[in-house]
Amino acid sequence: MSMNIREPREGISIDYSIFPIAGDEITLGNPEDIIWASIKNLCSYDVGDRVLKRYHHKTSSAERKIIYKNICLYIQQAQNFYKAALTAEAVSSPLLYYYSFLHLAKALAEIRYPNFHLMPESTRHGISWTPHPQDTINMKNESLKVTARGVWHCFYEAVLGTTLTMPNPLHLKIVDLFSYCPEISIEYERTLRRKANLIELVKIDELIDKDQKEAWIKLSISREDFKSKLLRNDFLTYLNSNSSISFEEVKEKQKSQRTFEYIDPINYDKRSNVEKILQPNIINLNTYTCLANKEIGYSFPVIYGYRLNFPQIIVLYSIVFWLGSLVRYDPHNLSYL
Repeated sequence: MSMNIREPREGISIDYSIFPIAGDEITLGNPEDIIWASIKNLCSYDVGDRVLKRYHHKTSSAERKIIYKNICLYIQQAQNFYKAALTAEAVSSPLLYYYSFLHLAKALAEIRYPNFHLMPESTRHGISWTPHPQDTINMKNESLKVTARGVWHCFYEAVLGTTLTMPNPLHLKIVDLFSYCPEISIEYERTLRRKANLIELVKIDELIDKDQKEAWIKLSISREDFKSKLLRNDFLTYLNSNSSISFEEVKEKQKSQRTFEYIDPINYDKRSNVEKILQPNIINLNTYTCLANKEIGYSFPVIYGYRLNFPQIIVLYSIVFWLGSLVRYDPHNLSYL
């Protein structure tokens, strides 16, 4: 190892999370029912108003009332479509799941763009798929087309809190979208005989130094992934292009992995400010999550050939759109697949 690689900083872990609020809870309830109960909780005015003010920084009470009313309607519609999908056959359920996802996307877009339902984008998908005239689908050739602004674009902007700049049209290969799904990476590799475009993180952590009031992010990746997917310099370029704070490699005792952390830590005033300060950079890092062995695991998507990053939720949204289009426009190929 090069002598110019420094020792990592010593700090106290405060647990990395891509979500503003997270906790460990154990329950005997149905996980899907619990998730929907959490989403429906936003339809309680006190909860919805607090979330809009605290986490989405909506300072106008009049604006919050408008947003609250509209997201409640979207959430109700989304849950109704989801319940219908649960009892539907596979030949039609993907379309119902998409419309459920669509209304949740509109709810988030409504937060970024109050009265989104009055905008022309709210009536356009912003994404399309046209079946080929051939009899069977070739997964390696299928693609979605993102063109005129629609819900897809506004959803993207709401997730990242930024304005979307992209080629028009943008073609999203179906085989690429599936390669970014950690939950089905083994099935993907067996079916299409290619590696998933993901780099699994051995560990990622938020650390603080209470005495110096400094905070930073530290992560580790297996050397095997460096050999097969990314060289050191390429990975640093990837990290630093997605981060407003630069990373560098630090010494690692485990020979099987390599470790990186902020070159310069960030300063904070009090513990409650740490998550708020780090959150924008955590979003930009674009880590993907997957539940493995009852714990959340993280990975980075290796995105080739596109001039923008894809948050995990946008990948899933695009896949569900394609599956919904497949059962709607081409049920014969659904049977074949």
